[in-house]
Amino acid sequence: MMNWIKRHPILTIFLAIFTYYVVTLAYAALLNYQGYCHAKNRWLTDREKILAVIKYYDDEMSMSDDSEGISRIPYESAEAYLTQYPDCCQVVKETDPIQRINGVLDFLDRVLVGAHYMYKVNIVYNARYRDKNNNIHYKEKRSMKYLTNCGYVID
Repeated sequence: MMNWIKRHPILTIFLAIFTYYVVTLAYAALLNYQGYCHAKNRWLTDREKILAVIKYYDDEMSMSDDSEGISRIPYESAEAYLTQYPDCCQVVKETDPIQRINGVLDFLDRVLVGAHYMYKVNIVYNARYRDKNNNIHYKEKRSMKYLTNCGYVID
């Protein structure tokens, strides 16, 4: 073996560099598959995932304000909503790697770029509304949103 290395030093260096990059990419792909967020250099907590979905849902609800004399009463923040309704949400880690979303094979996206969802969050959102008589009403909305490894909501 040492004779081969001495006779082919450039090829040996190339193989060593190639092996290093293959191992590094395989490790990064494994982390993507397990839900690691490379942009933040860490795994997100369930609380962070829930807060991302609440904020997204709250922003989505604000687009339907002021219809027919009814106005939505926004929550101060996603944190305030979670404090008021601590059992509103549940994070579910997807375990089936061969699922299709929009015709794209989820497994490859998760391994190669971590682009598609890894988690889904079930949410029960209690929207507050004020009618034209100034009475406050609550409307419960159940939803489920998918998240990427870094907590971005996928529609």
